[in-house]
Amino acid sequence: MAVILVLLTKFPVRGSLYQDQITNLEFGWYDSEGLEIDLMHIDFDENHQAMISMPIDSHEVNNRSLCFTSRNINFSIYLSNKLIYDFQPELSGFYGKYYGDYLHAVPIPSFYGSTELHIKCTALLENGWTGFDNMILQDSGIHILSKFRESMPNFLVCFITFGIGIVLFIGSLLFQEIQHHPIESISLGAVTMVLSMWASSQNQVIILLTGNSGAVHVLDYLALMVMPIPVLIFISSITQNLNHKLVKILILLSCLNILLQFTMVLMGISDYHNMLVFSHGIIIFGICLIIYLIISSKKKNQINQSQQIYLVTGLITAIIGGILDMIRYYFFYAKDSSALSRIGLLIFVIILSFYQFQHMLAIRLKSSEAEMMHTLATEDALTGLKNRTAFNEFEQELLRRTKGYCLFIHLDVNHLKKVNDTYGHADGDKHIKAAASVIQNSFGEKGYCFRVGGDEFFAILDSESCYFDYEIASEKFYQLIQEYNQTENPPVPLAIAHGIAEYHYSTKNPDEAEKLADSRMYENKRQMKSTVLSKKST
Repeated sequence: MAVILVLLTKFPVRGSLYQDQITNLEFGWYDSEGLEIDLMHIDFDENHQAMISMPIDSHEVNNRSLCFTSRNINFSIYLSNKLIYDFQPELSGFYGKYYGDYLHAVPIPSFYGSTELHIKCTALLENGWTGFDNMILQDSGIHILSKFRESMPNFLVCFITFGIGIVLFIGSLLFQEIQHHPIESISLGAVTMVLSMWASSQNQVIILLTGNSGAVHVLDYLALMVMPIPVLIFISSITQNLNHKLVKILILLSCLNILLQFTMVLMGISDYHNMLVFSHGIIIFGICLIIYLIISSKKKNQINQSQQIYLVTGLITAIIGGILDMIRYYFFYAKDSSALSRIGLLIFVIILSFYQFQHMLAIRLKSSEAEMMHTLATEDALTGLKNRTAFNEFEQELLRRTKGYCLFIHLDVNHLKKVNDTYGHADGDKHIKAAASVIQNSFGEKGYCFRVGGDEFFAILDSESCYFDYEIASEKFYQLIQEYNQTENPPVPLAIAHGIAEYHYSTKNPDEAEKLADSRMYENKRQMKSTVLSKKST
């Protein structure tokens, strides 16, 4: 909002006494034969050249500049047969032969009395897309600023639309793992960006900011060539026709059209303007195919009612705007041949973006619910450790690994039955939670811990230094047990037996490692019992 305020709000200050004076020079020009001419319909000779003139008086100039827009025409301006401005842009490579529209503000040297202004011009195109437009005398700075402000609303529409496209595109890439059809959202983001690029290509703000109308002109044609690809991918994804033969054919035609046009232009054989009919033909073919896909999907119930409303409404608006602009382009040589498309684009993007954001939010909510349910299903309620289900899932992950190894540690709480039978299950639960805390705070810092049964736990260490990690964790393990028994003084001291086994991923047989860890755990349990008995006997 702050940027819009700065760009669109006028600063009320008086400068030159002539800054607000505008003299219209659209009329009063005549050709070499003395016939009055229209600046947008100049009669050129067989060499595509013409000389036009206008009488001008010094009091009309008043230190103002000759301001106008040229369209695909090279020219030189003379005042009293003296060259004061020469515009002969060198177009080569991918620029093609035409530069589109260019804004000029030509300072007129001081002179006294009356004289003549001559313009010697060469047409690059002999149709309604060649000539001069909006020729006036005005303060050059005020003129450029007024053009900037005049074009800013359209530019902001395209800029905001492009921003929405980026958010859609990047958001879809980030959340594609939780979406059933991520290509739908990704392609919509691409559609929005391409359409906004095309709609902004004739905007004066872009030309004023870049100073390169030739590159902006190329952007117009490039966006038009690329446009059918993301649009068709988006529609075919929604209608579940992504693998349809006609869809693949049209995408291939669009790619060939891009390759052909760039090749022809770079070789100097033709120009984008001359091959525009190919792009328009592909777009018309695409519109027909889109209508067919929607109707076909509706008959097969492949598209839901909500999608139909959003899709058809947005699409019809964009298509109508595009078709009307084509008519205005070919038959009326409209100054802004994408005006209606911008309106259709804005409505299209608002409608479909609203649908897509709503769709992504619903997916995210479902994903959050699924994550919560998964957490509840894989977490042990008593200890907070992962349960047997989570352990089985982690084993499946280990099966996908091919190189390296890990350590399986099977742990079992001693005397739990005695605690439950003698002191009750409340003390038994406390005993289990104490064991879980010890295991998590020792082995859990180096790996993963699971409660796989009533008094059984598993820890897995899978780093490259798992044996070193085991030594550190086991020291802390015994230390924590000792501290618990000293501080809490439970009626039955906490004792946990454990056994370890090495599991190599290449063997693809974790059950063998589990059995080995299990047998070593029971061996450790027997040793602990025999140690306790020997202490009692002494």
